[in-house]
Amino acid sequence: MKNLIKKYFLFASDWPFYFSIVIAIISAISLAIFYFFSGEEATNLMLHKYGLIFIIVFLVNMFLIYFIKYQYITIIEDDDANYNTLFFVLVTKEGKRMILTKPVWEKGKKYAITVNRNYLSMFSHGADGETETECFINGKYKNSLVSVPVILKLKYDGVVDRMELFSLLVKNIPNSQELSLNNYLEIIFKKVNEPNQAKFDEIISRYAQLTISDAEFLSEILDVVEFPERIFPYVTDTKICLGNPKTSACKGVMCEK
Repeated sequence: MKNLIKKYFLFASDWPFYFSIVIAIISAISLAIFYFFSGEEATNLMLHKYGLIFIIVFLVNMFLIYFIKYQYITIIEDDDANYNTLFFVLVTKEGKRMILTKPVWEKGKKYAITVNRNYLSMFSHGADGETETECFINGKYKNSLVSVPVILKLKYDGVVDRMELFSLLVKNIPNSQELSLNNYLEIIFKKVNEPNQAKFDEIISRYAQLTISDAEFLSEILDVVEFPERIFPYVTDTKICLGNPKTSACKGVMCEK
């Protein structure tokens, strides 16, 4: 009996309003049938109270569903799921981790694993699509700052261990319940290229002094830039593309930071 009650509220938690209407109609019709066989006077009485019974059943059912949902159930709300979301993970109060695909009789912290541009879909059996992540290489020459946009294009096709991916993201992006795959790729790009900053600065210095052309500058930067070819086992292709460099200048105490 306890399991049946749980199943009822789990099923109803996705559509509490519409489900309450259905239950109220069924209850009112059932009572109408009962009163019909009880005699004409009872039938007339029932017809006068039909609307009141409908409202009472509807409100009571709505209250129970929302109360139980708030206290015991976790679902994927309409506001949670959007075209950027790959999947959800629930970490219960006891520390149990589970992929969230339907309402569950558990409460805890709900995480959304997202990607900024929805070229990528992740299923229980694998991944399909690609992502584009924009990073930047920055360098200074005197008061000038040169910034080079870097686009990481990753193609995905293979079996995904979604829980393993979640563990990786939550470790590198703490204190957030929205774990962006793009943000993780930006973090890795920065870490991998930190040792190359001196080389970038030297190339940017020559570029700022107009001793090399735009084409030579981008070619030399591209030779130095690093990023794992297969950061995930299910990545089949990785491309690094450079955009047009942007130059700006700033003078003042704050510019030194």
